[in-house]
Amino acid sequence: MSYAETHRISYSEEKKAFIAVDKRPMKISDLEMIHDIVQKSTTRKESFSTYTEKILAVDWLSLYRGGIRKETLKMVWYTEPQAFKFFFPKGFVPGSGMYNMPYLVWHYIKGKLSVYATKEKPSLFRKTQLFHAPLLNVYEKGNVCMGSTKIELSNSQFLDEIALDITKGFFMSEFNHLHTTISMGTSYQSMYEYCQTNPFDNDHLVQINETLENLCTL
Repeated sequence: MSYAETHRISYSEEKKAFIAVDKRPMKISDLEMIHDIVQKSTTRKESFSTYTEKILAVDWLSLYRGGIRKETLKMVWYTEPQAFKFFFPKGFVPGSGMYNMPYLVWHYIKGKLSVYATKEKPSLFRKTQLFHAPLLNVYEKGNVCMGSTKIELSNSQFLDEIALDITKGFFMSEFNHLHTTISMGTSYQSMYEYCQTNPFDNDHLVQINETLENLCTL
């Protein structure tokens, strides 16, 4: 038979230390609360179960909180090559579904999002070259048009939760505009048809005049 207790921690002026008080047997409600806390902590790292087929943990390149205000927040992170769910307008061929993407580098500063691509795992030590992200709704300089999609962030959120919410919010938006004249060497339609069932072909990536070092400069 197992037995567990809960304790309330209080500071004792007499002993000049924290001590356990109010001991009592642990209730089912206590266990349920602990389970919920552990579950939420795990779920944060398993984010976007509805929108990707692969567990996504935040891989940080740079971050700066700048106090507790999200308006001063600056973050740079990347996502591994994986399949993301795209939402296209009705009638767009090949249509909404899962599409394989290369490494993507995300840059969020003061409420504005930019996204880029790389051919290798991003690293400041290797001076990773940045490329135009093979995505609709992305301008030539990498800045993103989110359309009507709103990303609601809380100052009390963990930083990895914020990064995951931003990434999820981007892929929840409808991909309906081509904001660049950059040529991928093929049409977006042909490129997306290929990467539905194959890893993304990095030969389609186009180098841009932006550096990872510059993105990560605080």
